Amino acid sequence: MIEKRPQLNHSTSKVMAILEYLANAREPVRLQTISVGLGMNSSTTSRFLMSLEKNGYVRQEEDTRRYMLTMKICTLSYRLLTNNTLVIYAKPFLKKLSALFNEVSCLSIEQDQSVVYVATHDGPDNMLKSFNFIGKRAPMHCTGSGKLMLSNYSDEQLVEYIRVKGSIKPTQNTINTYRELKNELKQIQEQNYSIDNEECEIGMRCVAIPIRNYTGEIIAGLSVTGPSARMQVQKIQDNLSQLFMVSKQLSILLGYDETAGQKTP
Repeated sequence: MIEKRPQLNHSTSKVMAILEYLANAREPVRLQTISVGLGMNSSTTSRFLMSLEKNGYVRQEEDTRRYMLTMKICTLSYRLLTNNTLVIYAKPFLKKLSALFNEVSCLSIEQDQSVVYVATHDGPDNMLKSFNFIGKRAPMHCTGSGKLMLSNYSDEQLVEYIRVKGSIKPTQNTINTYRELKNELKQIQEQNYSIDNEECEIGMRCVAIPIRNYTGEIIAGLSVTGPSARMQVQKIQDNLSQLFMVSKQLSILLGYDETAGQKTP
């Protein structure tokens, strides 16, 4: 007896096609453009977009009526990353950074325009316990790793981020205006590391280095955090060569090719 193969669900295929189309778009896209690009009629495309919007995966701009993906799609890759390659590869580097600075080290990713800490390693004195960090969320513009990931943003995305998150100012050192943040991100891109100078919590300083994927995009940050009295700027400067080496080594493990024209950590 020949076993019948399950029928292909064409609706699911169309939804996935829309998600992939939006993911590949460099900017928000109009309904008609999506429809023509995928060879689907407008009413069908609109129906699927409405469903995706209702479930939080797609957002329509109020002024232009164009569609774009939301950061909710990152929750899918977030679970994959945290349970697999990224965390596994990062663990020895977290241990190395903790030993280098005698402080706690953290691995973090972006989720829903926030930083999420997904792996940590305690400092030798265990003053800052790992369980205080894993799963913790923090504003991107207040943290070293978050500012690294904001450096991926276009001007339009940064303006939108400030509109949504810019009112968050945990300390007087927090940078939360477009002009100041833009200048800070430009400096971060040039120096290839980021410092949280008591911007998230008074008395705490952190340095963060980028983790890049095969395209050169920053997908995560490795950071070292400690009391400002111990995490002095000079100490950070003295260890930059080691930080850059860790950044490059872990990025290469994730497919980053420093010979392909991307900026070398």
